Amino acid sequence: DFGGFVPGTNTQPAGWAFSYSLLGQTPPKVTPTDDATIYNLTWHYVGGPGLPIQIKGPQALGLFSAESTTNLMKEGEFAAEATKNTGPFSGTPVDNIGSVAVPIPEMSALLPTLGVCVLGGIAYASSYLRKRARS
Repeated sequence: DFGGFVPGTNTQPAGWAFSYSLLGQTPPKVTPTDDATIYNLTWHYVGGPGLPIQIKGPQALGLFSAESTTNLMKEGEFAAEATKNTGPFSGTPVDNIGSVAVPIPEMSALLPTLGVCVLGGIAYASSYLRKRARS
């Protein structure tokens, strides 16, 4: 859940495809939390000319980024799926989940409601103080 995602601002190294959707592409063996009203960002390795078909072993993958309309952060989750490339279970999927900092959606939808509540509170307090002053 990447709050305030600005479509078209994603960057990724060559060989990676990007997509976004309200419901994430989650590996089958993990269950991260997912708010269906906030975009999920997905990068998928596709390779290409001059790139390996598979990424084997520990590798520096490059820089991945996307812009948000907010700079407020919270702890979120990521999910990933890879393929074991050694040992007796070589070729089988490995799913994982972890924590990552993600932007919090802005509260702009709540501002009109909060404004009405604050104005109502001020009006009530003013009325109460006038009544009290008359007593």
